Formats: sequence, structure tokens, C-alpha cells
Amino acid sequence: MGNYGTDTFGNNMLEKWNCLTIFCRRKKGKLFLSRCRLDLTNIKSVHGSKFDEVVDRIDSPGAGAFTPYHSARTIVRVDQVLPGQELFASYGEEWIPWIPGVAVTQEANFDAADELMHEFEEWIEEHENPDCPTRGELTEELLQAMWKFMVEFPQSSRKLSVIPKEWSRERMKKATLIETQRYLGQSEVESPSREYWTNKGRVSLDFLRENGKCQDHIRPNVSSVPHAGRGAFATRDLPKGTVVGYSPLVHVAVRGEEIYTINYDGRDHGNENNAKKPFSRPDLILNYSFGHRNSTILLTPYGGYELVAHKPEWFEQDIDFLRDTNNKIGLSFDYVALRDIKQGEEVFMDYGDEWLSAA
Repeated sequence: MGNYGTDTFGNNMLEKWNCLTIFCRRKKGKLFLSRCRLDLTNIKSVHGSKFDEVVDRIDSPGAGAFTPYHSARTIVRVDQVLPGQELFASYGEEWIPWIPGVAVTQEANFDAADELMHEFEEWIEEHENPDCPTRGELTEELLQAMWKFMVEFPQSSRKLSVIPKEWSRERMKKATLIETQRYLGQSEVESPSREYWTNKGRVSLDFLRENGKCQDHIRPNVSSVPHAGRGAFATRDLPKGTVVGYSPLVHVAVRGEEIYTINYDGRDHGNENNAKKPFSRPDLILNYSFGHRNSTILLTPYGGYELVAHKPEWFEQDIDFLRDTNNKIGLSFDYVALRDIKQGEEVFMDYGDEWLSAA
């Protein structure tokens, strides 16, 4: 999720264990958009998703067409989240990416980066000593150039991937202070490399007001459309033209088709006599994806707006689905109200004639 076009930020001081507010101040936020930063995680799920089939699994034509899992509440897991700070969730220990040049934000790597900065600061202090013959040659410009050469060196390393990219002498001194505190057994100040990545990308509230997209215009509930599962309902009056919501898109080309196919061994683990031949079925996520007959690309939105259900009459729709692009890797959808939407009203969009004919 990391580079698909959105970041998730807190917008007021969030104390430990309080429910989150994201972008807008008045309602609990939705954290589908939060990214993973490994040991920088600052939010967590209170419990797993709830299970509610909504429809009869035997008689309903909608059975199997939508996920029965929903409503995993998320809270702050650290002492506080500062205004404009990005929210990071844990994807699990199994999810440890290694892409050369991408920071692998684990505590062991932060410690290694702090140690390197400490050693660099010791080297600087040694050459600043009045007895050092090259003392006058160690300029700020030279230190910046040395740091730039080191962080841009083409040798890849997980442990060095979290070294702060910008030069800061104060950061070097802080790393040395930490080493001193460790030696003396004193409580340590925050790791400078960890602090750097925690605050990297933090934005002002003015920036969020101007560029952020409110994610609490809708709430989930059982859809008014029979057999459709859960739907999206307006939390407030939304005038025509309102950007009701925003979804980054995971885009998968034809080479990724195998991830959308689930292979079953055919066994009935409750009754071996009901065993069948192995078979394959499309992944349920296809029901939440968008495509075109002349394209090999599938676009799968995430962020909570997959709850918006289908209505066949175009001019009765509450939402238009518009494609948007930005400067990151990826595409996104804006959902725009085609008419005034009343608080509590379910929102719909047109999935298209081909979806209707295939239903």
C-alpha cells in the first residue's frame, strides 16, 4: 500500500487508547489507508474483524458475493500522535519488504544507523581538536558532501537503509548523547534515526485542510439493496459536487492474474465422504475491482469505499466515479455526489452495463 497515492494523518493530539480522528475532527476515522512502517507502528487493531453473513448462505443469491468480515476497530498504541503525523499499522512480521533504497524501519536497523552517526560524530570531534593539523579544513560544506556521498553510495544494506538522508550535525550529536546515556545506564532520548522516520512526511494542518480528503462522509451498515451485503451511508448532508470519498487503487496487470485465483483441494474437512476433485475459483476481491473489456488492467480500490453498492438507473445515482492521478506511483478514484445527499441516505454508483449483464 505504501506507494499507491495516499497517506493517512492524525489531525489533532491523540492520546493513548483514544479512537482516531483522521482528516475530519467530528467522527471516528477510517484506517483502511494506513501504511506499514514495521517498528514505527503507532496504531493497532483492538480486535479482529467481526463476522456477519448478513444474508442466508444457502438461499440468498448474494451469498459469496461479498465478504462477511467487517468493523475492526483501531486505536493509538503509543503515548501520542502529533498533529499532521502519518499513521502506521503493522502488516505482521511476515511482511518485511526489501527493495533497494527503501527504508526497512526495524529497531535493529535504527540502532545500527545511530551507531554509525555516533562514530561519525566522534571522527568529527577528533578532527576539530585544536591539536589536529587538519582542523581548519573540516568545513560544513565538506561534512555535507561526505554525508551525501555516504547515503547515496550504491551499496544496498537493510541496516543502513534508515540513515537520515539529510545532513544534520545536531542529529550526530544526539546519537553520541544516546551512546553516553547507554553507557551510564540512564534513560535514553529518542533515537535520532527513529525520530527522523517518524516525522518524515509530517504535514501541517493547513496542508491537510487544503489537500486532504475527508474519509468520514460515510459509515457502514447493512445495505437497503436486498442480498447486497453491507453498504455505505452518508454521515451528514452532502451537497451536489461534494467529494464524498477517495480510494487509492491497487492496479494489477495480466501477469498478476494468478493472485486473483484461489485453488481448492476439493476436500471437505468435516466429511471426507463429500470430497470433490480439485478446482479453482476467482478470488472474492474481483467483486471489488474495476476493469474494461479492452484492457488487461484491474483496478482494486481500498479505503472503505468498496461498500458503495450498485444501482442500475444512472440518473438516480448519488455518486460519480472519477479517475484521478497524482505524483506517486498509482491511480485513484474520487467519488463525487451527483446530487444532494441527505444524512443517513445510502450512497450508490453505477457499476456499468457489463457488470449488470454479467450479474
